[in-house]
Amino acid sequence: MIVAGHETTALTLFWMCTLLAKAPQWQTAIAEEASGVDLSAEGAAASLPKLVVTRVVVEETLRLYSPAFMTGRFAKRTHEICGARIAKGSIVLIPYWLLHRNPRWWPNSGAFDPSRFLSGVIDPCCRSARSRPGPTTRRRLYCKHVKLRYFIPAAFRHQFCR
Repeated sequence: MIVAGHETTALTLFWMCTLLAKAPQWQTAIAEEASGVDLSAEGAAASLPKLVVTRVVVEETLRLYSPAFMTGRFAKRTHEICGARIAKGSIVLIPYWLLHRNPRWWPNSGAFDPSRFLSGVIDPCCRSARSRPGPTTRRRLYCKHVKLRYFIPAAFRHQFCR
């Protein structure tokens, strides 16, 4: 378990560096932001909440190139989505690539645009505006918690039923 998760971190850093190489304005913004905070071993934890630009760049990188390409969920009860019956006990596969690049929820969905995670963004998982990015942004963006059960049926209805 010591090395568990190193591939996901490495992939995220690789894609973030690749995207930043093509977006020098975001490189500059991150460098300016980092130069104004204490990133020493003693001060890094306290400085983390101040790294808003860095956080939105990481979130946009994860949206475009999620290290996990899909997840599965176990149907605890029978559901119907788009007229198709999903029996209790079925495993439903949820492809992040399709959800994160759906133009219904992400305008200009193929573009690297970290600013979409700044204030006033509509969150597709909870369908509400949030005033600023915060500690629950990743949870809501990637729908890994309770909101998943509400978002996925809606996503399938919009993606495949129209």
